[in-house]
Amino acid sequence: LSDFGLYFLMRSLAASGSSATVTLVRAGRRGEVRFSNGAITAAHIAGLTGLPALHALLLWEEAALTLRMTETARVRQIPLAAEETLADCERFLRDFRASAVPVGGPDAVLAQDLSVVAANIDRLPAQVAPVLRLFDGRRALGEVAADSPFTAFDTMRIAVRLLEIGAVKPQPAVARQSEVARGEILGGGSEDTA
Repeated sequence: LSDFGLYFLMRSLAASGSSATVTLVRAGRRGEVRFSNGAITAAHIAGLTGLPALHALLLWEEAALTLRMTETARVRQIPLAAEETLADCERFLRDFRASAVPVGGPDAVLAQDLSVVAANIDRLPAQVAPVLRLFDGRRALGEVAADSPFTAFDTMRIAVRLLEIGAVKPQPAVARQSEVARGEILGGGSEDTA
């Protein structure tokens, strides 16, 4: 997945008119995207389905990927033509990149400044705590948005505010060990795994 990204795989399956199920597993979380004759018909991850689930999966930079070329159930959570769904995904990725610019871009890595967090603990809304915890100095901003309980754009607004008050700070660019190398991705199945 890290070589090309989910978007390019989706585009290839849509262009070839394939019927398939793409299963992604990352850090114990499982997502799925279904295709029927090239149409992107369904997506789900955790409590999300349809386009919101697809948007969340597009932010996964790495995952164990299983591709099964098989006819899928005709459930249509995404009632758009393949071209419209791909255009929506492209627009989402472009808008997400733009929203991440004030924080350093989707690849920026931020960590909490614990002294600032402690000094401002009474002024930080309790709702931002799940996002604040994700800034561990290892995850890129795109990964934080993918793991956040909020939408990607709400997560970016929280990140901008946390950066403004100094609760998080940019980390120097270092080669991060991938989740695959750390063994945090749980693979599965005997199908073609990439």
